[in-house]
Amino acid sequence: MQLCIVADFRASGNMLNGMVIALLSQCVVQFPAAFIRSNHTELGDQGIWYSFGSPNLSIA
Repeated sequence: MQLCIVADFRASGNMLNGMVIALLSQCVVQFPAAFIRSNHTELGDQGIWYSFGSPNLSIA
């Protein structure tokens, strides 16, 4: 969902909104999810890889 919204903003020429959404979803969702999943669960290093899909689901 997040990828579609960012692509819509880019296609309409409104690059700033798309960039802000992409950066916020990474900094607010993906990085903390990677930290939590890698340090506070049994996933270890695999928790970082599992967190890559988190920003794409956060706006839905």
